[in-house]
Amino acid sequence: MLAKPNRPHESDADLVRHIVMGDGRERAEAELYARYQRRAYLYGLKHLRDADAAWDLAQEALATLLKKIRARELADPERLGSFLLGICRLLALGERRTQARRKKLLAVYAE
Repeated sequence: MLAKPNRPHESDADLVRHIVMGDGRERAEAELYARYQRRAYLYGLKHLRDADAAWDLAQEALATLLKKIRARELADPERLGSFLLGICRLLALGERRTQARRKKLLAVYAE
């Protein structure tokens, strides 16, 4: 089930600051998750053409995003959406490569 944003009036940069500084971290993380979960899911659905794979991609992308924020590896908090879509792109590319390798191996060894 997709989450709904609770505090759309706070900017992405404000939420990142809360996460990095630790004040209201859980609420800020939940808000970022709610704000970007649908976008990541739809990206995965478009590029992977599988609802379960898209859901997995969204979860992994958001977990990676929060990890990067906590580690202070996000250079421009105002471009958070673009950063997340970059993560999604890399994860989708990796998943498509994995699927292609599996398909090739099955074709070779299925006999």
